[in-house]
Amino acid sequence: MTELQVGDHARYVRTGTVGKVVDVKEREDGRWIQLDSTGLYYHEDYVEKVEKKESKEKEEADIEEVVERIKELKEAFEHVDERVCEGGG
Repeated sequence: MTELQVGDHARYVRTGTVGKVVDVKEREDGRWIQLDSTGLYYHEDYVEKVEKKESKEKEEADIEEVVERIKELKEAFEHVDERVCEGGG
C-alpha cells in the first residue's frame, strides 16, 4: 500500500468522496488523512490514492448530479398549491 502524502489526490472508499490530501496525522490507532473537499479526517485504511484526472471526473459527476436533483425539485415544487398549506399550532 502506498502511503498517502500531503498533495496527493485520494478517495474515501465508503462514500466515494474525493479530494486533495491537506494533512496527515499519526495516532496510536493509525494514520488519519484530511481531504480538502470536506475538511474531515479519514482513517488511512479507508482512503485510496487516485490520479488527479479521476478526482476531477468525480467532482464533475457530483456537480451534474446536484444540477439534476435541483431540476427535479424545482419541477416538484411547481405543482405545489400554496393555498392548501396549513400552519401548525
